[in-house]
Amino acid sequence: MSLSAVIGDTMYLHQALVQPDRQEFIKAMIKEIHTHQEWKHWAVMPIEEVPKGTKILDSIWAMCRKRKIGTGKISRYKARLKAHGGQKEYSIKYWENFAPVVQWTMIRLIMMLTMIQDWHTRQLDLG
Repeated sequence: MSLSAVIGDTMYLHQALVQPDRQEFIKAMIKEIHTHQEWKHWAVMPIEEVPKGTKILDSIWAMCRKRKIGTGKISRYKARLKAHGGQKEYSIKYWENFAPVVQWTMIRLIMMLTMIQDWHTRQLDLG
């Protein structure tokens, strides 16, 4: 698999909708919306029903083709709706966002422990 294929696998909505596999991205978007509704993160409502004066945050769709490492074949499609967190108002549900991040020093430490202890590791994509 070429590097250009990997680079071309991450895109915005307008780019994904002109791809030959656009229907797969649309299915991924529907899945993303349904998952958020199931987990009660938010509810979809017509713009006319939004109370007057309510601030609606801008958002973008981030699309991605996920590939199998060994073969480079597409294994699944992902669509993530990302809200513009910089538009949030301080003190109004301000601390409710969470994005787990790991530092490289922790990854190196864990990898060193796996080598010392002769443990087995696996790579997972949880996003």
